[in-house]
Amino acid sequence: MSEPVPVDRLFFVYRADAGRVDALLDSARKLLGIDACALCSITHGLIGEKGEWQGCRERLGVPVEAVHRNELAGALAAAVGDRLPCVVAEVAGELRRLLEPDELEACRGSIEELERRLQRRAQGRGLEFPGLEERDGP
Repeated sequence: MSEPVPVDRLFFVYRADAGRVDALLDSARKLLGIDACALCSITHGLIGEKGEWQGCRERLGVPVEAVHRNELAGALAAAVGDRLPCVVAEVAGELRRLLEPDELEACRGSIEELERRLQRRAQGRGLEFPGLEERDGP
């Protein structure tokens, strides 16, 4: 069996635009439970980034970049297409989609579930995160 290939970087691509007004609109959507970005619900609360999100980024052991839909360009835009939100991995200079919108929705705002899904998907594709230990569970 071949050795897993390390993920070099992760892009968390939000189905939300960058900017203060857009952040306020997204918070209002979350509060009202309408058309909220699933990735936003995982990483952010009503007034900003969740504290546990920072811990998750550190545990992954790779650089993590947040990208909003109005910031997409070049190869990343091509890799994402119109499937937002999503998580894209950079592996040996190549971009690979790891988590799709429905998978992020299934996390139901849980950072722990996000970590589990990232690890399972990476393992299933022969990839690994240097800092993320194997976890049990669905």
